[in-house]
Amino acid sequence: MATRKLTYLGLLILIVIIASLVWINISYISSYIFPPSVKEMRENFSVSITTPSVYVDSVKPQSLCLRFYIKVNVPGYLGNIFLATGAIPLGANPCTYLPPSLSPTHMPHGAVELLNVTVYAENETFKISASIAVVSNGHGVILSRGFNITEIPVVWIMILKDHHIYRLGVIEFVRVGEGLLYLPKIVERC
Repeated sequence: MATRKLTYLGLLILIVIIASLVWINISYISSYIFPPSVKEMRENFSVSITTPSVYVDSVKPQSLCLRFYIKVNVPGYLGNIFLATGAIPLGANPCTYLPPSLSPTHMPHGAVELLNVTVYAENETFKISASIAVVSNGHGVILSRGFNITEIPVVWIMILKDHHIYRLGVIEFVRVGEGLLYLPKIVERC
């Protein structure tokens, strides 16, 4: 009987040790995937964006097109900023919803193609293929995005650090009233 209790006690101690090691390993992995330096960048970046012009697409009258100037500044970051535009359904969470297409309607100068690339957000990981605008930190670019009235246009703000692409935040364009006025809003830095 005493050996059976010792066996159970030994198994319990072993389970606690294994659980502790798994928890430590998960904490290490999550801090590696979204390192503290990237978290700091995510919290400190700033965006300048114009009120977009909105017009009806002449080819598809049900579709609208948004055109705007955007400039992102990430203090202390020396690399390029990657910008991808998309459209998500009304009511979808911009932080967790992957737009079906992350490509501008009209390709800006300096755009590049990403094929099957992993993008790390703080609590999500996305596999994307997209045409993205690449601009120097602190410089701006004019982007445009087609969408329909049941969608919300979004912009993903991403950087390349240590051979990984990280999404710092998402901007959504919120419709104001019944007209064609859309205002940019930085969704929680996700």
